[in-house]
Amino acid sequence: MYKIIIVLSLSFLSLSAFSQVVKLTEQEKEKFQKRTLEKINEFQAQLSIIASKDTDSYTKKIYSEGILDLFINKGEKPDPCPGSGSCDPVIMEVSSTRTNSKKRIPVKAYLSSLAKLEYSKVVVTAAKSCHVSSLYEKGKDEFGNPIYAATATYYQEFVGFIDGKPAYRDVTQKIVEVEVRHTTDLEGSRWIILLGDVSVKDTTS
Repeated sequence: MYKIIIVLSLSFLSLSAFSQVVKLTEQEKEKFQKRTLEKINEFQAQLSIIASKDTDSYTKKIYSEGILDLFINKGEKPDPCPGSGSCDPVIMEVSSTRTNSKKRIPVKAYLSSLAKLEYSKVVVTAAKSCHVSSLYEKGKDEFGNPIYAATATYYQEFVGFIDGKPAYRDVTQKIVEVEVRHTTDLEGSRWIILLGDVSVKDTTS
């Protein structure tokens, strides 16, 4: 009897935790803006390691998997596909001043391509400081908690070398969609920041 009561009590507490709607205060929103900046800086630093020819293939693989943890659904297609919203994987848009073109590819494929570029040396760095917009409420999750969104602008410099000489260089202004969601898991009840699609706004040589 005691075991049944304990189990029922725990179940009730779990349901209560999920059913209680939580929201961010304005002060908390500002805090998450700053944390988003940290996420973008972390993202760019890991891209540099993946692109570098000084990084071995095993380390590139580990960092690629780590970067995917920063993205919505680890960059993969949602499974099952939601009734509303996108059913596509997270997209990374890339550009080239050489061909004056843009291309949209899944972020997972982008990381794989970045790790295998046919240059003798590759340098990817943050060109300018990042900017994050104010958070706004874009919808609700299955428990009624608000889903917050923002956009972050960052600048990325790419230089590819052949035989010690720069063969291609560009600076790209990119816009990344950001979501702040509430989750309850083994680590407790908390808010998490996830990156979404990345688009190219401008590319210069």
